[in-house]
Amino acid sequence: MSVEFMGGVMFVRPRCDILARIEAGAYGKRLLILCHGVTDSAASLDELIDRFSPTHRIVAFDSLGHGHSPSFTGETLADPIEAARLALEQSIAPLVAKYGRAIAVGHSMGAALLSRAAADHPEWFTGLILEDPAWLTTEQAARYRANGPAEAKRIGDMVGRERETIDTIDVDYPLWPRTELAGWLQAKLNVDLDFVATGAVGYIEPWQTWLGDLTVPTLVLSSDGDDTLLNRDGLRLIDSLANPALTTMFVPGLRHTMRRDNPAAFHQAVDPVIARWTEEHP
Repeated sequence: MSVEFMGGVMFVRPRCDILARIEAGAYGKRLLILCHGVTDSAASLDELIDRFSPTHRIVAFDSLGHGHSPSFTGETLADPIEAARLALEQSIAPLVAKYGRAIAVGHSMGAALLSRAAADHPEWFTGLILEDPAWLTTEQAARYRANGPAEAKRIGDMVGRERETIDTIDVDYPLWPRTELAGWLQAKLNVDLDFVATGAVGYIEPWQTWLGDLTVPTLVLSSDGDDTLLNRDGLRLIDSLANPALTTMFVPGLRHTMRRDNPAAFHQAVDPVIARWTEEHP
């Protein structure tokens, strides 16, 4: 493992058995874990890192096959989401032992992985914020699998077209935190394209069977954009589980990347919850 410091932020590159991560913020503060979605990385979470590092100890992970974490192997590609979960749990365990129970924020695949880690190890977490988690219907999963090779080619074709790619983001996401653009693009250039080609992005039905037993306080957010995974129907399904640990929130007018579509709306929903959990469990 190697450690680098830059501007008060610690970048931790992995041994072969754990994930790379960015650590920031004050020691002695509540641990806040951040987990990204498919083809992103810890560096593409810069706005969250900057926002919460004054009040929390931040650890933002590169998921397996992303950023500076190890790539998938032929064996782990057979079930990449399970491999990513195991790597995440191996990486969280020593952090919780060092810093105490964590609040965790995840998007898409990262949210799905965190939810399963919390189901396996509820003692690790104070609460979860899950932004449109990748809990898929069988139809959604089939579409992602079918589109996997084309998505891998699309990402691979960004090489040599970096300026054009950034210009497209400027048009599609006018409110996107500008500080995250370089990290987002670098994540695309680093991601394991063999993994992207599998089309695996999260958990497939019946994920409700274990989510219904989750005991960690959890806020699940979704919206109504055409690429959202849960939308209103998914949130209603979660509500029907009647699990008191689960709270849902519908924020209209956003796409799957809710925070990037409208950071102000996202933080208006999320920040008070994180503040409450932090105050209740210092």
